Amino acid sequence: MVNGRARVLTAQVTAGFAVAMGIGRFVYTPILPIMATALALPAAWTSWIAAANYLGYLIGALLLSRYPAWISTTLLRTSLVLVVATLAVMPWSEGLIWFCATRLLSGLASAFVFVCLSHSAIDIGRKGGEPGLAYGGVGVGICLSGLLVLGLGTLTWDALWYVSAGLAAVLTVPACAIRLPTVEPAPASGAGSAVPEQLPGRAGVRSRRALMVTYFLEGVGYIIVGTYLVAVVQETTTTEIATSVWVVAGVAAIVSPAIWRRLRLRASARMTFAAAYTIQLGAALLPLISGSAAAAFVAAALFGATFMGITQLSISEAHELRIKSAPARLTAVYGLGQILGPILVAPVIGNGYSNAFILATALLIGCVLGSLLLPAKR
Repeated sequence: MVNGRARVLTAQVTAGFAVAMGIGRFVYTPILPIMATALALPAAWTSWIAAANYLGYLIGALLLSRYPAWISTTLLRTSLVLVVATLAVMPWSEGLIWFCATRLLSGLASAFVFVCLSHSAIDIGRKGGEPGLAYGGVGVGICLSGLLVLGLGTLTWDALWYVSAGLAAVLTVPACAIRLPTVEPAPASGAGSAVPEQLPGRAGVRSRRALMVTYFLEGVGYIIVGTYLVAVVQETTTTEIATSVWVVAGVAAIVSPAIWRRLRLRASARMTFAAAYTIQLGAALLPLISGSAAAAFVAAALFGATFMGITQLSISEAHELRIKSAPARLTAVYGLGQILGPILVAPVIGNGYSNAFILATALLIGCVLGSLLLPAKR
């Protein structure tokens, strides 16, 4: 039976994830085509702006991995306010340096919030709640950001940033009421996918390495799809369809973490991760196979149904494998991959985004293969 405290905490963490990740990080995706057209931004600029955000995310994750004592209620609240502020100041200049600096600071704050909230998500499980529902907050934020751009698409690009900041500010209020646990909670059967059990010797080392490597590759592959999905759809459809595609991704991401956690309770890590990566592989392949609107919506659904599920599964699995400071370390690995994604595709997207999705496909194939080295027992 889920108690009232778990429900309240779930709602608060959901709001926090929506602010820091769904809006703070991913509102850039639906605004990007409008912004790029209005300012005549070179394609390479869009990649560097995205990379700056991911660099900030990496720095934040590395800092908390190195200094876990920083993780606190004060850091969470300060970082949430900083996310809102960086959304609001984005239109204050139209130069590449300003865009990159602002998005870098936003990424730093987002990483701080994500790691702090990951600890709260574990606490939800300890209170008998469903942590997967809280991770669905990222999907809530993505959905809201997509609906915002879809409904207010006639506004200028700078106005869209201001409205996004206002939306994030509203959701920050309940998120700021969260009080983090003073120590990192030990994993429990309600917090992860099973009761933690230390794998012996080489099997444990292999599994830990496989988890870290596949999560790194996922960071590179998923961010390519997430950053350019709307833009690649708009090449062959309309702005309205492209933005609607992003809304679909958000809706799928709302429910996916809880579903994947339940699947993990019934299947091995190897089978669960392989299935998730295979489905996400389909999201990268579909825009290459077909430029139709139907294919775009299916790709968005597959993407939304996997990327946050994989994040929740990976953090849970890391706790089971006894990886120290799991949320911060995995977020750092993920962040490194996210930086490399836009940098790797920047030289090849001058004439379109197809080459970016080819690279994402190759990386996700690596994830599928790497997941076969994870534990085979449930």
